[in-house]
Amino acid sequence: MAFLCLAVVEAASLDSNHYFRDNWARSDASLNVWKFKTINFESTKIERTGDNTGRMTGNLTMHGVTHPITMDVTYNKGGKHLSGKYSIDGFTAAGTLKRTDFGMKAFIPWIGEEMEFIIQFEAHRPNDPS
Repeated sequence: MAFLCLAVVEAASLDSNHYFRDNWARSDASLNVWKFKTINFESTKIERTGDNTGRMTGNLTMHGVTHPITMDVTYNKGGKHLSGKYSIDGFTAAGTLKRTDFGMKAFIPWIGEEMEFIIQFEAHRPNDPS
């Protein structure tokens, strides 16, 4: 069975819990969210590394540049949705990237080049037959 993960994030939705830092990160000196409205990820390979872990490789498009990245994935938990109509599986994917790979060079080296990121997501599937 093949799996594909697609994610689209509105770049302006960035929230680091600091108003001035967020505004700088949204500016044309950084993400330039007015020109590059979304951050997109499409997986190219997903492999299992343990009972509840895996590695996902794919292409990240940010700031108008597409670059391959790899994330470590953890299966958090699964179960039936409260509606009972389908089941949900929760995952966390985490990794690092170099912002210079995406053309963002403002304030290097004073602001670090490497960024950590975390993606939390849910997969919906039909209920298991009982």
